[in-house]
Amino acid sequence: AVEEEVPVITMTGGNPAPIFELLKGTAIKKLVLVAARRQAQKAEQLGADAVMVVGQEGGGHLGRDDVGTMVLVPQVVDSVKIPVIASGGIGDGRGWLAAHALGAEGIEMGTRFIATKECVDASEAYKEALLASMEADTTIIKRSIGAPARALRNEFTTKILEIEEKTPTYEALKDYISGSANKRFIYDGNQNEGFGWAGQVTGMIHDIPTVAELINRMVAEAESIRLKWGQ
Repeated sequence: AVEEEVPVITMTGGNPAPIFELLKGTAIKKLVLVAARRQAQKAEQLGADAVMVVGQEGGGHLGRDDVGTMVLVPQVVDSVKIPVIASGGIGDGRGWLAAHALGAEGIEMGTRFIATKECVDASEAYKEALLASMEADTTIIKRSIGAPARALRNEFTTKILEIEEKTPTYEALKDYISGSANKRFIYDGNQNEGFGWAGQVTGMIHDIPTVAELINRMVAEAESIRLKWGQ
């Protein structure tokens, strides 16, 4: 990445300090994904250029404190001087504008971008599952081993939760939470032989537009809200 002069690098999970060392002397911007105020403050101290704050509604790996986006984002905004990007539960223009109202400079969307035409690596079964799911159709797996993550609820995640209840160890879970198990659903479409990440925003996904259509719609929604409130 350094050799190719990639302008921005995002770090997720673990201590970013070793990567920061590799980036010293470059113009590369360093973004760190965090799920708690103390993590954001630490990232700033280490030299992050911005933090992306994911609330408990988000898909994939989350924080351990179960704090939602609406509460977490303004807390982080008030505790750091670097830009804050909001993530978790955002899927339309309303969420985008709300993030700005909370003090965020921008947003990150994950689940919503999966259900777009350009996301060709995502299987049709994965996209259809997102369309069919409501906000209550996700579940938290891997909590028992200290790495909570939100995924679509299916037979496979039910099995994972059963193992966590009876034998909450990595060794017992590793074949069920592996990258291969994830791939079987999201890439291969075998939805009862694997799991797929998804945030609670899945309940707001009703179509599979192009990225341009999605962004244009979000802009129109945000502008409509601003006009409604006279700002």
